[in-house]
Amino acid sequence: MKTTASPAGLGFRIPDHLKPEFDRLTQQVRSLRIDPQRVAACVWMLIRARNRPESGLPRTKTLATPGYLVAGYLHGIEDGEKNPDHTTAVYNRGIRARQRVHAAASASLKKLTEVIEQNEPDQQILFRDEGRLVLRAMKRFVACSAPGENLLKRKRPKEGEEQYSDETSALLMWREHFRSTRARKYWEDMYALAQAWDLTRAVNLGDFRRSVVRLCQGVT
Repeated sequence: MKTTASPAGLGFRIPDHLKPEFDRLTQQVRSLRIDPQRVAACVWMLIRARNRPESGLPRTKTLATPGYLVAGYLHGIEDGEKNPDHTTAVYNRGIRARQRVHAAASASLKKLTEVIEQNEPDQQILFRDEGRLVLRAMKRFVACSAPGENLLKRKRPKEGEEQYSDETSALLMWREHFRSTRARKYWEDMYALAQAWDLTRAVNLGDFRRSVVRLCQGVT
């Protein structure tokens, strides 16, 4: 990977493919009276946040984990993950078919149970036993035909870095960086930069500081 020399003596090198983004963000805050090295550090951490493997995930508490492989296997499809659209179509048709069968079987079981139980006292002993066997078999079939869990709608809670948006991740990195370097008067600069790059909705510095501190407490 090609890199560009460290900006403002910052101690790291910017990969060439990220240099345009670095320059664009830096240009946006040129009018702010903030130490260029501090700006460069914040720019780089923001770019890192936006280029994490977890970047771009939906802003939800869970992530979809559809089981295409198992869903395909249940319908005789090998490697269901390779063609998720086809697997989804086949699996959804299967769900609708099971729902129809389950509804019909449930209604039949209810009706047959009523008829057999009402007439059982007058039936021959052998026939009574056969009737009970039939009902047990039908109950098993009704249970098996229930659609159950939709494998394509599985979800799991977000974990680790997945829980944080790009904006949140950048703010966490900024705070940790400034705390570890014992930087002075950094809250004002953090707030100004966060506003310039649309990373916060805080209406004032106090709100911003409290929100970032709460974020940090949630991480630790």
